[in-house]
Amino acid sequence: VTLSSTTFPFTVSAVARPRCDTLVTNNLVFPDVTGFDTTAKSDSALSLRCTNKTPYRISLQPSNGNTAGQGTLKGSLSGNADTVSYRLYRDANFNSPWGTTAGTNTLNSTGNATSQSIPIYARTSSANVLPDDYSDRVTVTVTY
Repeated sequence: VTLSSTTFPFTVSAVARPRCDTLVTNNLVFPDVTGFDTTAKSDSALSLRCTNKTPYRISLQPSNGNTAGQGTLKGSLSGNADTVSYRLYRDANFNSPWGTTAGTNTLNSTGNATSQSIPIYARTSSANVLPDDYSDRVTVTVTY
């Protein structure tokens, strides 16, 4: 009996897709203010994990739709028409606002497969308003 063999090749492949997940946001809370205060400052952060070498862009937009990170805090009391204007920034010196215009006021970065912390700074304009609890919602968009 003679034994013979034949070889059959096959391909092994995988597709590595970009992914961003584990977006964690922390509420941004201004310190208590009085009608005598002209501005208030606060900071927070969000954390994001994207696959290694995945480019991503983060944009922030207040509920009023402003593309330059300028929002309005509204009171919770019925009939209170007062508002507190605020603006979101990417730096502690309040020079680089957040927004939604790519290349202007968004953050471009690259994932490294670990959670990355992205700071958010904010400043109000005058807070000379009716005593109340004021709030707004900000939408975070991650494009990758």
